[in-house]
Amino acid sequence: MHIHVSQSGRLPTLRITGLAVAAERETRVRVTSALATCRHEINATPHVTCDGGGVTIDGTGLDLAIALAVACGDTRPAIGALAELSLNGDLRPVRGVLAAVEELREHVRVVIVAPENAAEAALVDGVRIVIAHRLSDAIEFASGRASGEDAPRRPQPPAPPALDLRDIKGAAAARRAIEITAAGGHHVLFLGGPGAGKTMFARRLPGILPAPTHAEQLEVTRVHSAAGLNIGGGLIAARPFRAPHHSTTPPGLIGGGAPLPRPGEASLAHRGVLFLDDLPEFSRAALEVLCEPIETGEAVLARASGTLRFPTRCTLFGTMAACPCGRFPGPQCRCAATDRARYTGRVHPRLLGLFDVRVSLPPVGVATLESQPADEDSATVAERVANARAIAVRERATDSDVMSGPARSLLARAVESSLLPSRQARDRVARVARTIANLAQQRIVSDAHVAEAIDLGSDPF
Repeated sequence: MHIHVSQSGRLPTLRITGLAVAAERETRVRVTSALATCRHEINATPHVTCDGGGVTIDGTGLDLAIALAVACGDTRPAIGALAELSLNGDLRPVRGVLAAVEELREHVRVVIVAPENAAEAALVDGVRIVIAHRLSDAIEFASGRASGEDAPRRPQPPAPPALDLRDIKGAAAARRAIEITAAGGHHVLFLGGPGAGKTMFARRLPGILPAPTHAEQLEVTRVHSAAGLNIGGGLIAARPFRAPHHSTTPPGLIGGGAPLPRPGEASLAHRGVLFLDDLPEFSRAALEVLCEPIETGEAVLARASGTLRFPTRCTLFGTMAACPCGRFPGPQCRCAATDRARYTGRVHPRLLGLFDVRVSLPPVGVATLESQPADEDSATVAERVANARAIAVRERATDSDVMSGPARSLLARAVESSLLPSRQARDRVARVARTIANLAQQRIVSDAHVAEAIDLGSDPF
């Protein structure tokens, strides 16, 4: 976005083009009032053009740049400015600063921001970040009368401690399922009634995922910045965990809103975990619209002003019960077969097809829990997960995915017997079997690996 200004001899007033109608009107009021508060009189008619490359811009982050263009004219150096102006001239933070500064870095070497955006903007290398508290401070710096206050470069904060698997006793099948999920980056579905422990496992999944790389941390921070959730914060070091309520709308899941669309829950979970508890309680429209972004790793929002793309490469963790009361197949369930079919039918089949790993989680009695010894902690499981992912990276680099003859025969028999009714189901089992082999640090996928993958990928209903 480039800001150009020209002066004319008409009656003193500020004219802005290139913004949406409502945004132009509101920006003109804020900029004029802020300039008046700083005792800067508009003696001519400055005509400010916001060049967005043919795209009409609608937002408040251009206030400071427009005000500096009016106050300094062509004498100002090539600097970037990102802040909203209050009527009294104070600078306010805006969302999306990290991505904006990364883009500005190609054109300028100095960017002025509000104090609350300083930590986030300072994450970008190769550009000087200057803090301005008021418009008058920014004018003084842009005109060369002040040296400016540099934003400090904060050290990367440590990731907050995650919940530990050691807290959960028993449920060996579920523990095995989330280990395979973490090792292969699969989507997972837990089937069970209330109190079975589905949410406990979901909240501990981020703790066994490998630590995000610096590039992944920047990706996560960029998305949260665009949503306005990281104002005042620096680099996000932990993998995100998002658990939207079942009343969340389709735009809330994949992104949307006005005037500027914001990332949805699927994008806020990018590089982390998106936890959808009790899938049948979500609206069918919300689950349908979620399928493509989860499959492609990207939410594409087409608007009249342009197309926005938000990343959605996350692990989907879904839970549901097999019947409305949640007690099936126990003797306490009184739900009719038609009620069970209607309840599970609320989840779109396309979404169910995304889950590579599916496991039933029966409730565990109190006496059983008390007699169970403490199991492995998250650190031990995370080490195996990291090793399996390293093996997978080497396999992709050398194209050395090998399946034994008995494993291929078992997979073929499963297809012939309709146990795997589609090519998608077959590919899903093959992916999980490869992950199981990687966890075992075995190069060749055996029939035992395929058998476990078939069991984990079978239809839970």
